[in-house]
Amino acid sequence: MQLPVHIRIVQPQALTDAGHFGDALPLYNALAAELNATAGNTQQAVECRAKAAWCHQRLGNFEQALTDCTALAAELAGDALAEDPLLLEVRSRVGLVQAASNKTGEALATFASIYPLLTQHLGHDDPLTSEVCTVFNRLNRLGGGSFPRPTAAPAQQAST
Repeated sequence: MQLPVHIRIVQPQALTDAGHFGDALPLYNALAAELNATAGNTQQAVECRAKAAWCHQRLGNFEQALTDCTALAAELAGDALAEDPLLLEVRSRVGLVQAASNKTGEALATFASIYPLLTQHLGHDDPLTSEVCTVFNRLNRLGGGSFPRPTAAPAQQAST
């Protein structure tokens, strides 16, 4: 007898939380396939696919993670509102994987489009917003962006 999905999904979640991304990945893929075949479980299937893409990213499989996240973002964009939390996360992951893959220009463009939505809908203190902000700023500091760099303020001379 096979346990229900809502119980089996805990296993890859626990593996992911423990950093065992290679063990969690096939479980997420199997659950996503099973849920896609079952009518009415498409949201859970999409969540499993997003978590599988996250596992690929954590394992250093950047091209696969980027392919999966980009496909998910396109699918979700057609069905979800721009502020949908899963869509925000997947779009953010696209930029993070682009950055990790040294696709700086693409990452900056992705971050520029997603960051205002993150701050508006999740807030400045949300961990995902903070992560995107940190990577966005780091890429700009490294000179990867075409955003104007601020100039230093003129030094004030001490009056005597």
